[in-house]
Amino acid sequence: MPCRARARRARRAGERRVLPRPAPAARRRGGLRACPRSPPGQRWRRGVAWRIRPHRRDRGGAARRAARVIVVVGPRRRCARPVVLRAVSRPRRRGVTTAAAPSPPLATSDRRVVVVPCFNEAERLDGAALLALLDDGRTDVVFVDDGSTDATRASLQALVRDRGPRARVVGLDQNGGKGEAVRRGLLAAVDDGAPVVAFLDADLSTPVAEMRRVLAALDDREDVDVAMGARVALLGRAIERSPARHYLGRVFATAASTVLGVRVYDTQCGAKAFRVTAALRDALTTPFSSRWAFDVELLARLLWHGDSRGFVEVPLASWRDVKGSKLSPKAMVRAGVDLIRIAASARHDRRRRR
Repeated sequence: MPCRARARRARRAGERRVLPRPAPAARRRGGLRACPRSPPGQRWRRGVAWRIRPHRRDRGGAARRAARVIVVVGPRRRCARPVVLRAVSRPRRRGVTTAAAPSPPLATSDRRVVVVPCFNEAERLDGAALLALLDDGRTDVVFVDDGSTDATRASLQALVRDRGPRARVVGLDQNGGKGEAVRRGLLAAVDDGAPVVAFLDADLSTPVAEMRRVLAALDDREDVDVAMGARVALLGRAIERSPARHYLGRVFATAASTVLGVRVYDTQCGAKAFRVTAALRDALTTPFSSRWAFDVELLARLLWHGDSRGFVEVPLASWRDVKGSKLSPKAMVRAGVDLIRIAASARHDRRRRR
């Protein structure tokens, strides 16, 4: 009797084949997959995809996207169709992700370091409020004096004198801009073995309590490597910002979103936290080309590296403009020019990687 006729008769009679017990499963990408040995007189076919539908035939390409399985086939001249031994779930990829597979964090402790860049802050530095970051017992503070010409460095050294190793000062001989001060401070924290690093503006336009919320976003979500404060003016939130700076910021954020290729509401908020990964180390290796749009350049480096697991924006409950801010309309224009330079660098980097 032809093998197909025998197979049809067996199905009608409800006959079920007893398959040999497979060897222990081996872990592969996509889940557990059985790896049995070939029994006498039979051959194993692997990697064939079938849609698991009892009593229904495979209809072709659409079925092969459901799962990856191992099938057992009897002697090829006697077996009518393959029999599914085990299916391994493999979800379909939906959409385009902004990052590739993550690299593991480079440290495992719960220690965090907040970098505070300072330039001529002697008159308005609220040291007691900044040192409140130490109260949780797991957060350290690194003050970076960016070549100040006043008594800022002396004030910082007096501030941390009795705080031990949890608070220290990094002094730069020349003023390199906020971006360079942040980069040097983050590098010092990373080299010291901190698994999470962050930076906060010295004027405390973002309060310490809000900085803690940004840091907590990394604790709450293991799939996030970058947490950024976002100044979103909503009911019930105290976001005190001048209309001119608000609308200039919206224009800049729209342009930055175009450069980065991701939707971001606020790139310039001075409260950001990062999980230390190989991507962050690589992004901090070379100085930033922009003094004012360094936030966008840092985020762009992380995205181009393709190693960050994700970004999240944390809407702040409180933020206020502080008098004496160094971000003038002229600086915003310079930041716009820097954004064009970052976009050109992005195009060059993409061509080089192809």
